[in-house]
Amino acid sequence: YGGQQAVWSGAWKAVRQKLGKGEINTELYNLDDDISESKNVAADHPEIVKKMERIMAEQHEPSKLFPIKALDR
Repeated sequence: YGGQQAVWSGAWKAVRQKLGKGEINTELYNLDDDISESKNVAADHPEIVKKMERIMAEQHEPSKLFPIKALDR
C-alpha cells in the first residue's frame, strides 16, 4: 500500500494509505454500520477524523530504516 497507518476506537476505524508517496488522506469507517469498510464517512465526521489523526500522530515512531515520507519530515 505504499506505507499505511490505521487506528481503531470503538466503532470507528481511520486508515491512511500511500504515505510513502507523501500523501496524507485519512479515511474513516464506522464498523458497526459498515464492516466491509466500503463507505468512507470522513467528510461527515470531521471531529472524529481530527481525534483519530491526533492519536496517529501521538503513536507514530519515526524509523530511520523504514521512513514514511509523509510522516517523518
